Amino acid sequence: FEGVSEQANAFLQKIGSNLILKEQLKDYCYNRQFRSDIFIKGKARITQKQIFDRFLNTNFVLLDLPNDSHNLNDKQKAIAEFFTQDDYRAKSAAEVKAAFENISVSELASHFAQLITLGVIFICKKEVDEPSKLRCEELNARILQRQKQGVGLRYLVSPLSGSGIFIDEISQLFILALKEGLECKKELLIDFVWQWLENMDKKMRKDGKTLEGEKENKKELEEYFDKFSARLPLYKVLYLC
Repeated sequence: FEGVSEQANAFLQKIGSNLILKEQLKDYCYNRQFRSDIFIKGKARITQKQIFDRFLNTNFVLLDLPNDSHNLNDKQKAIAEFFTQDDYRAKSAAEVKAAFENISVSELASHFAQLITLGVIFICKKEVDEPSKLRCEELNARILQRQKQGVGLRYLVSPLSGSGIFIDEISQLFILALKEGLECKKELLIDFVWQWLENMDKKMRKDGKTLEGEKENKKELEEYFDKFSARLPLYKVLYLC
């Protein structure tokens, strides 16, 4: 099994034919608390070739920049990096397969499954229709306005992936500032968020401690801005800003 230790793999292999127990223990190894099962009646069987063809023709998009916290192996890192190319453009599994000729389709599917589980990539549409785009824009506008009032959510909706994307509070405020017409300049966006913090009687926190002065708070906001600016091209691809 990909993404688990050698010790965990050896343990899972000893379970034998009890598939339910094996799947449950595998979830524990992946630290997954929930899983979805689909029950159908009279399923239509398809061949492995049909399964592979559907998988290869499916589009995927990057949801988060790969980093050390994802604990990816070398091949998964390479696949995730491939999704950053062409300005984060969504790519089909066939495109990825063509770029990594030494990976079989089944191995590629296994890597994709792990990347999806970790929130690095996700299935997406080939094209975003205008009604879906407008509905998501309206919903995100409401979420951002609630964030401005201090009662926001930590997710925005992407019409491309059809899913919620985790966006921290400060990054949402940066997006709100851009939506309100500010240029994407560090000083402008940091001043916007600092003004919001003052109006809300809030301060930034670092290492479990509250930062008191304006200088300390703005220095911390600079780190948030640097991370935000690195992700901004991806957020644009996801239609978040």
